Amino acid sequence: TLMAPLAHGVAVATHRGVHSEALWSRTPFPVADDADGVGALAARLLGDPALRASAARGGAAFYRESFSAE
Repeated sequence: TLMAPLAHGVAVATHRGVHSEALWSRTPFPVADDADGVGALAARLLGDPALRASAARGGAAFYRESFSAE
């Protein structure tokens, strides 16, 4: 699932879907608008180490704030 990489600070490439919960609209990491955009997002993350690091940090923070029991 998406939770594992977020919890471990790994950048992810994903998209919002018609069944995505509202909470996913406020992520601090880039999210594609549709499935077709995931490839472009993955390419951006792979080609930009600073964006990838920022997305990883943002994902880990989002996980801690939204899902962690700590």
